Amino acid sequence: MRFIFFFSLIFLGSGCAKVVGYLNLAPSDNKVRRAFAKSNIKPEIGYLQSGNRRLRYISIGADSLPVTLLLHGSPSALYRFREWFRDSSIYNKTRLVAVDRPGYGRSGLGKAEISIARQAEILAPILTKFAKNQPVVVLGKSYGGPVAARLAMNHPDKVRGLILVSASVAPKLEKTPRFTKKLVQPATRWMFPKVLRVAAKEKLSHDKALCEIENDWPKITCPTYVLHGCGDRLIYYGNAEFACQKLVNAPVTFIPFDALRHNLFAMQTDSVKHYLLEAVERCTTCLKP
Repeated sequence: MRFIFFFSLIFLGSGCAKVVGYLNLAPSDNKVRRAFAKSNIKPEIGYLQSGNRRLRYISIGADSLPVTLLLHGSPSALYRFREWFRDSSIYNKTRLVAVDRPGYGRSGLGKAEISIARQAEILAPILTKFAKNQPVVVLGKSYGGPVAARLAMNHPDKVRGLILVSASVAPKLEKTPRFTKKLVQPATRWMFPKVLRVAAKEKLSHDKALCEIENDWPKITCPTYVLHGCGDRLIYYGNAEFACQKLVNAPVTFIPFDALRHNLFAMQTDSVKHYLLEAVERCTTCLKP
């Protein structure tokens, strides 16, 4: 079984996988536009320079609405949020902004940034751009969770709500498959697509990156929602407990989901949307005179 699994991964890293559009994690701008063509929805596709990084984002919703910044997991890209951009019940109430995190999609695919703190610094111009006149809720899924948390630590004046979905926030509380190192070793890394190599580099450096931000959790003061599957065998349930313990200065709403694993975002989409809109309403209400 190990032999079959390993060579299945090799297949995913081959040109055959590219033919079938492996994971659709780095679609062109035109492909993103075509994904919305039938619904007559035209999200804005934009690029923003941040230091030596060029970030791609998409957004939809009126400028007058509060903003929701969506941060994907690993491996992934902004394209994973495309169904949300088709949902008028969301973008009529909050302006959606999704961004390819550094190293993914069209934000320098293959050029990994293993520091969570540095990723937040790179993404800060996106936050600044969309937080000029409106409050922002940041939603981070899986690996995007600690990056979202870091943004809330660094920018309490802009981030007025935080949602952590199956977030990997606690050092040493996630599963690292044995084959992960094969994705970055010189002798074998050529077999795998860039997106998996970036994910492996993040994974192997994650404990250190989480320790670097561990003492700054008290800086988060905005309402925070922690959603986690009790049966998550990849990002263990203890991550949610860790977040709740560390969020000593933030009002926390903790929502555990029985039996769900790391598929919470896909299996409980309506619940995630519900808490997102609740967070948006809370941050908007707080700003009313």
